[in-house]
Parts: sequence; C-alpha cells; structure tokens
Amino acid sequence: MGRKVEIDRENQTIHATRDLRASGGSTVVSIPDEILQSVGFEEGDELELVADMFGDEIRLRKSPHDGPSPTGE
Repeated sequence: MGRKVEIDRENQTIHATRDLRASGGSTVVSIPDEILQSVGFEEGDELELVADMFGDEIRLRKSPHDGPSPTGE
C-alpha cells in the first residue's frame, strides 16, 4: 500500500511524509505524483534546491535553465 497523501483544498496544500533513502552516492526522496502535478513538475525536469544554512526546510523550484536550449538542442 502506498504512503498517504493529504490534500487540503480549503488551504490549498498537499501534505505527505517520506523517508530519505540512500541510492548510490546520493540521498533521495520520492515525491508523490499529486505534489508533482500540482506544481507542474515532470520527470526529467531540472530543479534547484534551496536551503537556509541552519534551517530545517529545503525548497524545490524549476531551474531557470530547464527546458530547450536557445539552439534547440
């Protein structure tokens, strides 16, 4: 059974809890489809990760470099 995703339409938020996992030399977290779809992210998108040095939050946003290059490559 999949992990629960809570959608709060009144506050326009989606909440899910996931564990960090090791994968090769990296640490990964799975993001539920409901969250990806709500922000328009797709597999293969380049994302920026932003965190305050001593905070407890990581923000993801599409990289300004994501998408086709000006040369079409």
